[in-house]
Amino acid sequence: MAIIELASETLQCAQVVVCLDRSVDDEYRQSLLKSLEWISFELITLDMWMKADAKGPEVSDKWLLMGMEL
Repeated sequence: MAIIELASETLQCAQVVVCLDRSVDDEYRQSLLKSLEWISFELITLDMWMKADAKGPEVSDKWLLMGMEL
């Protein structure tokens, strides 16, 4: 919650993106995903950082990305 407050109030960010390592233990990762979803994070793709000519949604093999609009 402190990161969300810092991003919103101090840094004036429009969104927060969290990168979760896919190699983390499945049980721990699922618990963390559930907690982040509970506070309005959603799974996202790399599309916002890709060139306009990229085809289809880009998904990282190493990271799960979760974003939240502030």
